[in-house]
Amino acid sequence: MPSPEVDSPRTPRWLPRAGLAIAALALILLAHGLVSRAVQSSRVRAVTEAEAVPSVAVVTPSAADNRAGLELPGRLEAYIRAPI
Repeated sequence: MPSPEVDSPRTPRWLPRAGLAIAALALILLAHGLVSRAVQSSRVRAVTEAEAVPSVAVVTPSAADNRAGLELPGRLEAYIRAPI
């Protein structure tokens, strides 16, 4: 009895091309993401450096009245009174 020939499953002709196209698309998306993040990072760095100008307020000292006491708003009172 002759042995039947077993056909090995053949991959469709379009499958390797589709895999290559998907891989290329993934690489393009990856490159686009990396480039856009780098551009945004450089823009943020430029804006931060432009707005990071230190500002200092200077006050000229002047003579004040010399009073003996210190007046503060409010009053000091205990929450609970305990006999001693």
